[in-house]
Amino acid sequence: MGSDFDEGRYLERLFGREDFLERCWPGQHAVAHGPLERLGRLGALPQLLELPRLLQAYDDRIRVALPDKRDEHSSVEVDAAEAAQLHRQGMALIFNAVERFLPPVQQWLTALRTELGLPLKCDPRSIVYVSPAGSGNSAHFDANANFVVQIRGTKLWRIAPNRDVINPTDRWAMNQDELPEELEGCVHGPLPTQMPADAETIALAPGSVLFVPRGYWHQTESNEDTLALNFTFGQPTWADVVLTALRARLLKDPQWRELANGLRAPQPVRAQACRARLVQMLGQLQQEAGKLEPDALVEAMDAQPAWLLAPRAFLRIEDGAVIASLGEGTFRIDAPEDLHPVLEWIGRQRTPFSLEQAALHFPSLAPGLKELVQTLRTNRLLDRHRCRPSPDRD
Repeated sequence: MGSDFDEGRYLERLFGREDFLERCWPGQHAVAHGPLERLGRLGALPQLLELPRLLQAYDDRIRVALPDKRDEHSSVEVDAAEAAQLHRQGMALIFNAVERFLPPVQQWLTALRTELGLPLKCDPRSIVYVSPAGSGNSAHFDANANFVVQIRGTKLWRIAPNRDVINPTDRWAMNQDELPEELEGCVHGPLPTQMPADAETIALAPGSVLFVPRGYWHQTESNEDTLALNFTFGQPTWADVVLTALRARLLKDPQWRELANGLRAPQPVRAQACRARLVQMLGQLQQEAGKLEPDALVEAMDAQPAWLLAPRAFLRIEDGAVIASLGEGTFRIDAPEDLHPVLEWIGRQRTPFSLEQAALHFPSLAPGLKELVQTLRTNRLLDRHRCRPSPDRD
């Protein structure tokens, strides 16, 4: 499947400007209005224009925001039939990770992550919010950066910078009872119970796009039936970058894989020995941290499972069947016919490949790739590699 736009131009299509990264990313909100047509196939997807078609395409449980708190932290998961019924009763529906079932959405998600310069380990997802008239979200902030594309109806947003929690690493809503443990060290006073006085009101109509930076206060209201597509990206912190690489480095040493024996031992002698060992390990930690290289830190944030045919293994399609071998005799692999081109592609690879790379080659088949890889692994045809996958090759 070809791209909608030239490489590196997806942000420009969203906001109609070339300087989004310099002027707005990552901490200044931005809004743009225009026709859906400027977004190419994304703005014309039948599954985003008609709820019944979305319910049919989305092969997973659907979250329903309950009316008690009007927020995602108060929700249930149901099947498509029950979701349709609850939507008719005035409840909002949340379709998580829709890129698994809509290839053009996956294309946009990957392109935006690349343009933003985010690593693979940023939990990129696309979420569809289907909100009936009278529904909305309570005031809250997120730990993710969100790009909202309004597809149907007009939704009102109120947003404001967060001066209470700088660079939050977890979500919090004003009607939430408890503060998440992750935020306890970041909050140094009572949090507000209503939106800041300087909050800006923005009306998103079909074709409108809103960038909501991490931590921004925001709440929404729909006065008519609406559908919005969110591209959401985690915000890896310097702490995440360093700790990811440091943990991988430490675990190569058997000493760091030892049981932390005696941490809560009731016997004074054991507790003392544990503390002495901990002091010794902390001394080694400083040495190991000093050996980290910037390039290794970057690579660790892009590390992902990579696969390659096992030595002496081969795959071929013969008379509509998948024939495999490990060097002695052949056997058949049970795989749907529509996945046969993927198996042929895997058989041609000479360098490790990732699921993401396979999905880029076969976007319409992305939902079945993980299970296919597992089938090949079960039959010992694929080996897992720890290195970063090489660039794509056909």
